[in-house]
Amino acid sequence: MPSRQDSTAPTLVTASNGIPELARYFEDLEFLFEDCLVQTDAAKKRYATCYLDTPTARLWQGLEPYTAGSYEQWKAVVHALYPGTSED
Repeated sequence: MPSRQDSTAPTLVTASNGIPELARYFEDLEFLFEDCLVQTDAAKKRYATCYLDTPTARLWQGLEPYTAGSYEQWKAVVHALYPGTSED
């Protein structure tokens, strides 16, 4: 996985309407997970938050499924934080 300063690191872009492009961010991450053989839920959640700005990373890490749930459960809760986004 690239470091957060690497030019190939995934970034969470906010669209002009103010809604973050979560589907694109997670799609980019999941491509890297496959390419870099990241397989555990804990590692996926850790990498998903390491590329974010600090306030967003802390928010996402504070969600209950971050420590106790699967990656997919946690991702669904992240999407619920941002009305107007979907997992599709």
